Amino acid sequence: MTCNIIGRSLLKEKHVTSKSFSGCTADDMFDFVKPFIRCEPDEIILHLGTNNLSTDEPQQLGEKIIDLAGFIEPQSPSTKLAAE
Repeated sequence: MTCNIIGRSLLKEKHVTSKSFSGCTADDMFDFVKPFIRCEPDEIILHLGTNNLSTDEPQQLGEKIIDLAGFIEPQSPSTKLAAE
């Protein structure tokens, strides 16, 4: 879904990175976001949840996404989060 994001945004001083973790569940993302939040990025967009749909109810998945945001926020408080 994010494979066409280029490495630099329209503003040349802004760097954009897109990482894909195929087959990853919302639970797995707790491990995969650690290297990113150490760098305290300006923004993180989380595009996740599809791989949970066969095992989790929508309410459970929503709670896992909220838990992930709650995990990121205290470690990188200046980072803006968006999830889809």
